[in-house]
Amino acid sequence: MNGQEFATLEGATFSPSGFEREAVKGAKVYGYREKPREATLECKFPAGGEGSPATDEINSWNAVTIEFVADTGEVHMMTKAWSVEPASLDGGGDISAKFASATSTRVQ
Repeated sequence: MNGQEFATLEGATFSPSGFEREAVKGAKVYGYREKPREATLECKFPAGGEGSPATDEINSWNAVTIEFVADTGEVHMMTKAWSVEPASLDGGGDISAKFASATSTRVQ
């Protein structure tokens, strides 16, 4: 996030920006209509570890750059991203967070 690396737990989910398509139907299928979809990232941080962000810090993130690196080596960039909802802390010490941005770019 903005050049700072944070440890995340397994199981993050990234969805790139793009379009949702809906079929246009009448007497037959005429095609589809599109509406834009934002990029999203859902992930978990270990709470309290060295370099781990606090929930209030995560909640204040807006207009940040997030780089998502998948285990496969694929890299995506979310620019001007924001935290979608308040981050939550569970009893096991995991912080759940969700981020969104208007667009995303595959970097690698």
